[in-house]
Amino acid sequence: MLNQVVMVGRLVATPEVKETENGKKYTNATIAVQRSYKNAEDNYDADFIDVTVWDQLADNLAEY
Repeated sequence: MLNQVVMVGRLVATPEVKETENGKKYTNATIAVQRSYKNAEDNYDADFIDVTVWDQLADNLAEY
C-alpha cells in the first residue's frame, strides 16, 4: 500500500541538494501550508511541514 499526500504551500527557504556518505542525493525543505479557516483574530494561520525528498526528486525541487 502506498500513502500519498498532496500539500499546496510555499517554500520557507531555498532548498539545497546534499549527498549522503554513499553518494545518494537528498534535499530537506520546509513548506508553509495556509489553513483554510481564520483564527479568533480574523487571520489565517499556517502549518510548517518538514519534508525530505531523495534522488531525482531532490534535483527537481532544488531546480524548480
